[in-house]
Amino acid sequence: MDKRMEDIYENIKKHRLTSDSVFMFHCTMCGDCCRNRDDILLNSKDLFNLAKGLKIAPKDVVEKYCETYLGASSRMPIVRLKPVGFDKHCAFLERNGCAVQAFKPTVCAMFPIGRFRECGKDKPDEINYMFNDPHCGDKREIHTVRGWLSMYGIPENDEFYLKWTNTVETLTASLSKLEKYLKTDTMEKLWTFVCFFLYLNYDTEKEFMPQFLKNSEIVIGNIKNLEDKKGGVI
Repeated sequence: MDKRMEDIYENIKKHRLTSDSVFMFHCTMCGDCCRNRDDILLNSKDLFNLAKGLKIAPKDVVEKYCETYLGASSRMPIVRLKPVGFDKHCAFLERNGCAVQAFKPTVCAMFPIGRFRECGKDKPDEINYMFNDPHCGDKREIHTVRGWLSMYGIPENDEFYLKWTNTVETLTASLSKLEKYLKTDTMEKLWTFVCFFLYLNYDTEKEFMPQFLKNSEIVIGNIKNLEDKKGGVI
């Protein structure tokens, strides 16, 4: 593990929380947490919720409010909210408030709490939490992690989050291998395929989770077939 990753891991361990851990935070509606943000990443459920709430298709949300790129390490298509203006504020920031408060992305709803899984550990289905110093607001309120999650309707044992991180972990390993021997144009088709099924192929009039499970199965199944064929093309 390089020094940068060691520092990140040590910081995570230092600020790790349990569901019963207490933290102090009160939002003062200053809007600072929505500025200088080029790191608001969306998972497929976030994109689905935004599309449903805005009454547009997922692809329209991406075209209007987002940008996509390949993760440097994961080699996965990543969707993030595109920052706006000189202060790089979130496109949904309005008068220091959130225009999509009722269906905003999970990372925003959880702020200043973050969550993560430790891949390859003894407890693969354990969700860990950490406190991120918000550098805004004040400490007039006392919360538990469990209570904070409950306020925003986020389950402690979030089935989607576990399935999503498992899918990302699987695809990261497979795409990194495939990129070593597939041609560039083939990889571009593969990334487009992954992006479409994981993020865009949803009907907002139907329940999300069954669609996600089906899409995830399609993506992983096709990529595993490619791995077996050692260089086949979709």
